[in-house]
Amino acid sequence: MRTMARFVCERCGKHTQGRADAVQSGRKRFCSVSCANSARATQKHLATPDCGKDNPNWKGGISKNNYHYKQLQKQRYPERIQARQRVSGAIRSGKLVRAKTCEMCGCETMTEAHHADYSKPLDVTWLCRPCHREIECFLPGPLRSILARSST
Repeated sequence: MRTMARFVCERCGKHTQGRADAVQSGRKRFCSVSCANSARATQKHLATPDCGKDNPNWKGGISKNNYHYKQLQKQRYPERIQARQRVSGAIRSGKLVRAKTCEMCGCETMTEAHHADYSKPLDVTWLCRPCHREIECFLPGPLRSILARSST
């Protein structure tokens, strides 16, 4: 039987309990899925305008043929695929350690590796998903690489 630990929900303040390992590592911060979703929705950097169907460039989403889409990405951006594979391998082997906090906003959550330059696959900036999306989707290329270099 797993040990349990008490904690306070970050959203509603309710005293509850969860698995001790999840509470100690910070993975268990909310008492329920609805509290976690509500907290995520209120984060300021998740409010992104013109996403999905609201975007004037919307063409109906990714096709149902995911294999074909993935093959196109491999052909179009081989350097990106190779850089992602090198980071994944370095994390697995222990040569690279994933940061626990976002280098842009400082939130403590699961981080993603952002490459300012794909020719340097292990030179990454660790960002939370919303910050990574903001950099990739909303900043022009030169400004994106300057911002990524300045935060490291």
